[in-house]
Amino acid sequence: MRSLFILLIIALIFSCGSNEDDEISAEISQAIENDQYKPPEDDLLTKEQIENYIRIRIQQQKQLEEDFNTSYQSSSHADSREKEELNTSIQDYIDAFRSLSENGNHLPTYLRSAKQLGFNTKEYAWVKNKIFATLRAYLADSSSVEAITIYENKLNELKSQSDATDVPHERHLIDQQIRIVTESMKYVRNQHNELSETERKNLRLLETYIPQIMEMRSEINELHRKMEMVDHE
Repeated sequence: MRSLFILLIIALIFSCGSNEDDEISAEISQAIENDQYKPPEDDLLTKEQIENYIRIRIQQQKQLEEDFNTSYQSSSHADSREKEELNTSIQDYIDAFRSLSENGNHLPTYLRSAKQLGFNTKEYAWVKNKIFATLRAYLADSSSVEAITIYENKLNELKSQSDATDVPHERHLIDQQIRIVTESMKYVRNQHNELSETERKNLRLLETYIPQIMEMRSEINELHRKMEMVDHE
C-alpha cells in the first residue's frame, strides 16, 4: 500500500463530505467535550469504576477487531485492483482511507467505546491513569523488595564464606565482594519508594482484576500493531 500513500492523502481531501459516520463522530466529539469529572479527594478507585473500565476495554477490543477487519478488506481490495492494473477509482481510495482511519471516525477507539456505552470519558481517563500508576508503583516496589532480598541472601552467603576461610587472600577478596554488595543494597534501599496507603488500598481493590486487565491490554496492543501493519503494507 506504500504506492497508494499520495493518492490516499488526495482522497482525504475529497472524503470530508457529510455522512452518517461523520454525524456520529460529531455527536460523540461533542459529548466528550461536554464531559466533566472531578477526581475524588482521597484518590481512591471504586469497584464500580474498575468494572466500568473493563467494560469499556472489552468494547474497545471489539471495535478494534471490527476496524481491523474492515481496514484489511478495504486495503486488500484497493491493492488487488492496483496489481491487476485496473483503473482504480478515487472512491476506492476514499473508502480505503476511511477504513484505515477507523471508518471515517477519527476519535481514539477508547473514547468512542466509552461514549457508546454511556460512560464519562474524563472519568475513564482518570481511572485508566490511576490503574496503571498503581500497577507501576507496585512493580517498582516489588522489584526493589526482591532485589534487597537477593542482596541480603548474598551478603549472608559471603559472610559465611569469609568466616569459614583461614586464607588471608581469600578473605580479602570475599570482603571486597561484601563491600560491593553492601553498597549496591544501600543504593536500592535509598531509591526504594514504598507504596503509599492510597496505592495499597487501590492495589487491594485491583488484585482480582489484574490478570484480566493485563490480558486485555496485551490483546489491544496486538490489534493496534496489526492495524499499523495494514496501514504500512
